[in-house]
Amino acid sequence: MIELEEKLYELELGPDGVLWKTRKGSTTLPKPYCKEHLAPVHPEDNETLICLKGHESFDLWAPYTAHQGYVRDLINSQKLSELAVVRIDTEGAPVLAKEKEQTNQDYWIESKLRDTKKGLELMVQVGKRDSTGKKVQLFVDLPAERLGFDKSHKDNHPSGLFSEVRAVFKSSETEIRNKAGVAESDSGNS
Repeated sequence: MIELEEKLYELELGPDGVLWKTRKGSTTLPKPYCKEHLAPVHPEDNETLICLKGHESFDLWAPYTAHQGYVRDLINSQKLSELAVVRIDTEGAPVLAKEKEQTNQDYWIESKLRDTKKGLELMVQVGKRDSTGKKVQLFVDLPAERLGFDKSHKDNHPSGLFSEVRAVFKSSETEIRNKAGVAESDSGNS
């Protein structure tokens, strides 16, 4: 079992002069200590702590156990930034494979292979790192032998980033191309 390191934490919201001893990730409530005397402080009443060594009192802004719980949750929330975010879609399809590639700081690309009710679908998202946050979102529907894209106002048309995008299937091919600034979509059989 890995033992996490105990630390003393000082809460910006106060009370000033109180440190909280705990382990990050712990589910137990932290214990308060007087910062000046490094001595435990005890609840005098539900909203006041007292240091018996220095006879100092500290006013809490919430009832004692609520304050302890808040301090514990605040310390543990520092670990949240390290966790992966998992998107849960009630209508979404399970992702079978996912790949993310970054070789250029200005652009990013992510691809996902999903198992939808209709069959396998490849989703490719491509974007430029800028303040708009817009991306090109392409869908390759394998059972329907169709190439499509997200037409949402939140996303860019593929012709804004690519000159041509083409998917070649067993019995057909589809392409999206930008000819002289005009976006076209063509679907045909080979």
